[in-house]
Order: sequence, then structure tokens, then C-alpha cells
Amino acid sequence: WNSRLSEHRWDIPQADGNTWVQGGKASGKASGGASGKARNFRHLLTSRHQGGESSERVIRVEFADGTAIETANLIYAAGAGLRLYSMWDFLPMSYLKGELLELRLRREVPAAYAFSGLGYVASDPADASRVVVGSTFERQFDSVRPTEKGQHRLMATFGKLLPDFSSDVRSSSGWAGVRVSSPDYQPVTAEHPEWSGHWVCTGLGSKGMLMSAYLASEVVDRIAEGMT
Repeated sequence: WNSRLSEHRWDIPQADGNTWVQGGKASGKASGGASGKARNFRHLLTSRHQGGESSERVIRVEFADGTAIETANLIYAAGAGLRLYSMWDFLPMSYLKGELLELRLRREVPAAYAFSGLGYVASDPADASRVVVGSTFERQFDSVRPTEKGQHRLMATFGKLLPDFSSDVRSSSGWAGVRVSSPDYQPVTAEHPEWSGHWVCTGLGSKGMLMSAYLASEVVDRIAEGMT
């Protein structure tokens, strides 16, 4: 991207689907608990903007296919992909991998709700013979693919929560993703302290589906208020 006031460019490395691609200072070797100093990171977001009104600002985003867009504000809601944008390196985010297991059963689970306890089993409302078992929390990882160890762990979780169905598994498959967490375990929604018009929405941890829509609307409202 670039603007009329300043310019900042970077190349985003391409993942091959197997390895955890590092970018900037972030790493797949996520740290354990955050220190007290790290938890007080929000002062890093204090605005240091210099000059330029939003009506004068233009951010240009160029895509790989040659197309481009221009806007006064850009929101980075990239999930774990945030680590590939060097301008957000100063945020001390942690990245935790999570695996899930999808099971097809020979009979239907007689419940329209989830079972939870050191993991969970959720049935598909449209097909009660399909369930999803979750999830792992992996701080150390080199691949974003499901692993045999993780799938075995989830199968054990399924057996503990629904032991009567352990022998009814017809087929299984799995997938994985990476959660982004902040040192104080709260979401981060803010404008970049130096690059005006660049906003971030991240740090939702394992609550992305619960909070993402609300937080997105909050960020948009804050941007709209600043433009009026």
C-alpha cells in the first residue's frame, strides 16, 4: 500500500499449506504465559500520527492479479496472517494452533446441543450422525496441518464424552487453524499509532465466532465517527 503522505511496502511470503510461515518478529513457536510487562502492551497503540486529514489520505492496495483499490481506511482482520504484515510487528501477539476432528457415525447422536468437558463434541443440526470434536491448544508447532498425535488426542476426548458411540465411528477427518491471542487475552481493535488510516482487529483467541461480528461493527463505527 502507499499514501500521499508516506509509503510502506512489504512482500508477503507464500505458505505451502504445510509449514508455518514466519513473518516479521512473530513466530510459530508461541510463548507460554505472558509476563506482567508484556500484558501492559496497550500503551504501544498510543497515537503518534503526524499531519493529514482522513479526507486527504489515500491508501492504495494492489493485488497479485494487477487490480487495485484506493481507500481512506484499511482494516487488517487477517487472523494468523497478521504476522506477515511487518507494520504490526510491535504487537506482542501469540499464535496457538488448534486441531478439530470430524467424525461420521453409524447412528445419530440423540441431542441437538454440544457436550463439553476438557474438550467438546458438537453434532451437526442437519445431520446428527456427523459430529465435530475439538479442540487442541498447541503452543509449539511447525505445521498448520492436522497431526496424528492431535487426532488421537481428540478421538480420546470423544471417547470420554460419548463412550457409547466410540465403536460407531464410520470415518474421520480433521482440520486445523491458528488462533491469535494478546498478552492480556483481550481483543485488539485500534488504529496504527504511526500509520494513519490503518486499523487492526485481532486477538480474539478461541472466541472469534462469538465476537468477530460485534468487534467488526465497532471498528467501522469508530472509523465513521472520525470521518464525520
